Parts: sequence; structure tokens; C-alpha cells
Amino acid sequence: MIVRRSLPVVWSYVRASVGAGLVSLSALPALGQPFEKYYNTNMPEGRRTSEDLPSEVTALVPMLRSESVRELMPFADNLDNQPRRWLWLDRGNRRAFTMMEHLRLIEDPETPSEQLEGLSLVTFPEQTYYEGLLALPQAGIRAIDLAVFGSPLGEPGGFEGKRVLVPNFSAKFLLHMMAAGGAEVVGTHNDLQFEKLYSAGSDGGEVASVIRGEPGSIGFAWGTWPGDPSVFGHRAAEVRDGVGGGYDLIVLYRTYLNGLINPPAVRRIGANEFSEFEYGVEPAEMAEWLARSLNPGGRVVVYGLGRPQVVPFNQYRTDADVRCPISPDEAESAGLRVLVHDADENPGFFSLMRSVDIATNSTRRIKYNDARALYSVFEKPAG
Repeated sequence: MIVRRSLPVVWSYVRASVGAGLVSLSALPALGQPFEKYYNTNMPEGRRTSEDLPSEVTALVPMLRSESVRELMPFADNLDNQPRRWLWLDRGNRRAFTMMEHLRLIEDPETPSEQLEGLSLVTFPEQTYYEGLLALPQAGIRAIDLAVFGSPLGEPGGFEGKRVLVPNFSAKFLLHMMAAGGAEVVGTHNDLQFEKLYSAGSDGGEVASVIRGEPGSIGFAWGTWPGDPSVFGHRAAEVRDGVGGGYDLIVLYRTYLNGLINPPAVRRIGANEFSEFEYGVEPAEMAEWLARSLNPGGRVVVYGLGRPQVVPFNQYRTDADVRCPISPDEAESAGLRVLVHDADENPGFFSLMRSVDIATNSTRRIKYNDARALYSVFEKPAG
């Protein structure tokens, strides 16, 4: 929970920031306005996800095939309003500090100056808190629906008592949605800004059920999963321990793309150059980890969504190659049954976008009319 601080605390932060050369005196008037809004937890600012999201998800109901997903749509009405949050980040997100962490650093005379250099104060409004940094998170509901349809998870109450893993989750409201069905949901991420953004105790924990059943829960495991600890260090070891196994569903939504995992050789990601969505293993090994982490009968969905490949000046857009990095042979060798592989999702995606835009009287998604969407579903055989 973000605690409302008194004006003296805010002033001491501003004074310390100016003294450390992090904020100029001329910037104080501009800085004062965001601080005032940040500490007023009742002030609506910009787009409020808790106000807009219910109408958006309601618009998706007619196209959802799974009863378990359809009955979860009231979850959006139960989302708490979130005050805007602030983080100090460097350009590559290799360093990230909460407001209070940054205050302690600049007040500590032993803090090395280089630890504070190159940091920028970044605002995270409520929309970002729930919907993440990737556009079109509502398509994640569609991905989950495709994954569970035709399985026990897709039946009424199908999420209750189940375990769900969302590696490198891109939208927190998707975690809320499944937890509202009584699931134990674990989200991982290797990006340090996510760890800091969701560092308050109230960001995880118990979530009330919207189907009048037992409550679900949200937990986090921070680091590169399932990366090799010998390469990725203690964070990979910690996230492996935190994730564990025994999952009934694993959701890889927009963060496990062939262009990110298998880019051209000249763009390969080195062991010490973490991409925003790094997993740390080759696709064949990833398939083995997915199979190892699932309960018998459990499913994996890989949902890829991206813009067209544009190659001026020989540039390569990694997010345009939305194919599943895991081949059917690699999946089967790992013990997974291939239910669908790189199926064309464009009709479903465009229908979803039209429904959301009509419901919100908006055309802000029309720029995605040239997007490409593919999805794959794998299942660990029962017995």
C-alpha cells in the first residue's frame, strides 16, 4: 500500500534531490504538481482503468467461448483505484528505485555518486498499473479463453483451486481476473521496474472471488524464469524456487515471440544483455520447462501479437515475428501434445478490437488494423 506522506517529508525529498543535483531549482514548480497529485490518493488523473475497463471487458463477453472466462468478467468492477506511482529509472531499467529507496540513497553520504547518475523520475498512472506497458492487454482475455476452451478449466468454476503461471506478465489485471475465479496466480518478470512498481504489500495477496467461491491469490517471483542461474545469477535461482511447479495453466501473452527469442544471428541477445522479455533458455529447453511445470492435463497458450515487419535501413523488428518459438517437434519431444500451432488469430483479434472500440466510443485501436496475431496451445497428457 502506498502511504500518504506529510508535506514535510515531501519537502525533505525535494530539498535532498536539489542538494544532490538531481533536480534543478527551476524545475521545482513543475515537480511540485506531480508530487501533490501523487500523494492525493483520491484524485482521478488521466484514464482510470477501474472506470473504463468494465465496459471494455463486458464488450468481449459475446465472443468468449469458455464459461469459466465469461463468468469472470465482473472482476473489473472490483478493481481498486490505484494512486499514481513514481519510480527512478535509468535508461535501460538496469537500476530502479522507489521514491523512498531513492530518498534514503540521496540522504546517505556513503552512496556512490554513480549510483544516482542517469536516473529519471517516471510516472506510472493507474492505467499502467493494471494494463501494463504493452498496448491492447484486453487481447489477453482472448488468449486465456482460447487456452481453456474444451478443457475442465473452461467449465463453470474451472479456475477455482487451480494454479496459473504467467511468465513475464504484461498486464496485472489478467492476474486479477484469474485470481477472482479462485485461482492461485503467480506472475514473474525479469524487468526490475516491474518488481519496484508492484513492491507494495497490497499489490499481491488474496483476491475476492466473483463466483461466490473461495478467494484466489496473486503472488510474484522476480527474475529470469526459467533461466540458468549459472548465467543469470541469483535472481534466476530465486525465481525458479519461487515458481515451483504444479500448474494447470501457463499463459505466455505477447512476450514469447519468435522474433524476441530467435532473432537473426547479428541481433542475438548475449548472456549479459537482458532483453525486456528474456527467458534464458532455448526453445527446446523452454518446452521441457513448460512440461515439467504443468500438472497432467494442464495447458500452455502462446499468444503472439505484433505489427508488420518494416525493414528500412536493414532494421529488424523483433516484435513483428509473432510465431511461436517452440516447434511442434520440440513440444512433442518434451512430452506436450500440440493442440494448435501458429493458428491465424487475426479474425478473432480484429473482432475483439472492434467490440472494445464500439463499447468505449473510441477509435484509438484502429492503428492496429495491420497487426498480425497467431496463437498456439499445448497440453500435457493426463495419466
